[in-house]
Amino acid sequence: MTIQSCPVEVLDKIFEYTAYSNPRNAQAALCSLTLTCSLFRAIAKRHFIRVVCLPSAVKINLFFDWLKRVVESGDYGKRVLPIQHLAMAGEGRYSRSGNDAEDKAKRDLHLIITIAAPSLLTLTILDMDNDRRSFYSRRFMTPVPDDTTFPMLCDLIVLNQGAIHLVLQDDNEKPDKRACQHRYPSLRRLYIPSRGGGALPSTLPYLEDLRLLDKEHRSPPPREELGHVRSLIIDVPGPKSSLSRILNDTIEYDSVFTEYQPLINEVGNPERNGIVFPTDKPILYPERDLILSAWADAVVGGEGCWTTAWAPTGSTTRVLLGKVEQNIGFDM
Repeated sequence: MTIQSCPVEVLDKIFEYTAYSNPRNAQAALCSLTLTCSLFRAIAKRHFIRVVCLPSAVKINLFFDWLKRVVESGDYGKRVLPIQHLAMAGEGRYSRSGNDAEDKAKRDLHLIITIAAPSLLTLTILDMDNDRRSFYSRRFMTPVPDDTTFPMLCDLIVLNQGAIHLVLQDDNEKPDKRACQHRYPSLRRLYIPSRGGGALPSTLPYLEDLRLLDKEHRSPPPREELGHVRSLIIDVPGPKSSLSRILNDTIEYDSVFTEYQPLINEVGNPERNGIVFPTDKPILYPERDLILSAWADAVVGGEGCWTTAWAPTGSTTRVLLGKVEQNIGFDM
């Protein structure tokens, strides 16, 4: 019995597994199957965009042009199953100058997200933000409309991005809890910056795992707003200067932990909580490859970045787990 003679239902499950077996390269794996025969091509096409990873502006643009044709043909959601897992990353702080690819990606990104929103289970957006050049060139990113909802979204990572307004506001410019709950009714795990997104967790009653990126050592959110969270992890940028590293960061380190320790000890399960503090160099932004790997891990049912075992690489990192401090060394 050859594989071509297997029932279509069996082949469909095999191809579905192919897309999930390597989330960051799902399209490449399925492309090779489309070259085998017409039957394989039809089945592989069904799963071609169930899992999508777009790690650059060029790939975002190519995908959008293809997706637009699929939607216009009426195949999206029928012959081509809708997107369930989506990760997109731009050049962000690595870009030295604006270019046409970045500008197009920033214009079209919201359309990809809006099309995928009804079926998304995981969403990661990294390094897709307006920069200083946008002010002078008048080429700003178009955000996802505020009335867009994500009814099935469980895992959300949004860092250094301007595509999604994290906290929706009412007419008095205060967080609109009802609107946020309506937008993310199924959200369970969240990784966001503390600035601009710190008010969001309190609006999500089903949120379980929360990770905050605190680049500016801002005040932690009030304890009462996080009473429903199962685990809390806070990333702080680490030493600000060479002098602080020479002094072993003692003053800065102690102040950070004094500020956050009550939350770490009291919110959810202290054994799952932590503060990540790089001690040998400042880390203001999460690493692209780590973030995309964390997204891929979440796609296949792993812990993703919602664990204190996940920390910036290339540095020695102090992690506070409840009341227990650990030193973790990483080599790259």
